[in-house]
Amino acid sequence: MYLSGDDWWLVPFAVMMLWLFLGPFLMAAAGAWYAYRPGRGALLWSVVPALVAVAAPLQTLVRSLEWGRPGVPDTLVSFLLGYVGLITVLPWLGGWGLVRTVRVLRARRARKAAPGAPPGWKRGLPG
Repeated sequence: MYLSGDDWWLVPFAVMMLWLFLGPFLMAAAGAWYAYRPGRGALLWSVVPALVAVAAPLQTLVRSLEWGRPGVPDTLVSFLLGYVGLITVLPWLGGWGLVRTVRVLRARRARKAAPGAPPGWKRGLPG
């Protein structure tokens, strides 16, 4: 029967497979969302999906490693760099950085367009 006995490791494996394909897009969107709404609540909600998606495969990896064998630290470091760093953290930083850069450039352009006027004055928007 499915998921009986020793098949418990398939659940974190399924989470890991989904995260490999969808994780970078989800994290880039979460980073961009946090850049629009800074604060502790938005930061928490932008990081929670990553914590779940990283914790499931990590606990499987840690349980399956034989700690006395050579190469275990390399396996753990490569998991952290590849799975956590490249697939999870880097897209979040990319989404956050892109939104922040666009906001800074738009603000700078608005200040140059109407010196002495509040931002948005030329377009008829309230200051």
